[in-house]
Order: sequence, then structure tokens, then C-alpha cells
Amino acid sequence: RSPQELRAFAGALDNALQTYWSRNGTHANTHCRGGNWSRFWAEAGSDQSGKLTFYEFRNAVVDKLVRWTDPPPTVEDLYALWAFMDLEDTGEVSAGELVRSLFRLEIEEWPDPDEETLHWVLEEMHTAMIKWHRSDGNWYKMFCIVSPGASGRIGFDDLV
Repeated sequence: RSPQELRAFAGALDNALQTYWSRNGTHANTHCRGGNWSRFWAEAGSDQSGKLTFYEFRNAVVDKLVRWTDPPPTVEDLYALWAFMDLEDTGEVSAGELVRSLFRLEIEEWPDPDEETLHWVLEEMHTAMIKWHRSDGNWYKMFCIVSPGASGRIGFDDLV
């Protein structure tokens, strides 16, 4: 599948997930394609490993989400998304890997900014840091705010 087809399919699954939680009377935050996939993953898993096999993933989508997708996904659709998520070909995917994969799909369509745009973005962030956190360009202080355990170190996974 092309990245555009995977994005469209992932978006349909996200919408189906939100509808699934809504119909079950559960508040669902699917902001940034991450909300409540962990809960769905936990519901779908047959053990407590936090990971699903392709068959558990397929069965969960078919049993819980397919009624809210139009057109219904094919096994090929599911397998294409699975292959995109299971980069190491382990046969199992965690909810975190799913969320990172959905985010990767989302940012792949973002345009590459030119140097002027990047400079503007950094200036805006700098201005906001000064205004809201009185950090006057102290990026370490900002990294401490957003990093797990206030370590001051952040990686890609911390930004997802």
C-alpha cells in the first residue's frame, strides 16, 4: 500500500475507534492518533504482555471496529498496516509501536520546511518560553518540563 492509502486506512480506524468508545459510553481522546489505543490494545490482548499478534489485531478490528468503517477493511489492508507497524518483524506489536507508527504516517505527509520557516518556528518557541516559563532561551529548562522524570532529555518517543 502507498503511504496515502495507509494514512487513509489509519484515519478510518482512528474514527472507528472513537465511535467504538463513544458507543460504549467511554470518553475517548484520540488526539494525535494516540488516545485510547493502549486501552483498546489491552482489551484485545489474550495475555498481559501488552503486545498483540497479527491475528489478535485482525480479530479485534473485525470484532470491535469494522462496523464503523466504510468500506470495511480487507485482510490486505490490515496486513499492510501491520507490516508498517512491525518494523522489526517480531510478529508482535505494542500499543506504543502502533501509536508511533500512526504518528510516523502522519508526519510523512508534512512538507519539509525551508530554513526561513524553521527559523520562524524556533523564534516563536523561544518567545513562548520567555512568556510562559520565563526561561529566556533555556532549552534545558523546557526539556525538563516535558521529559519523563524531569531528566532534561527527550527523544522522539517523548514527543509522540
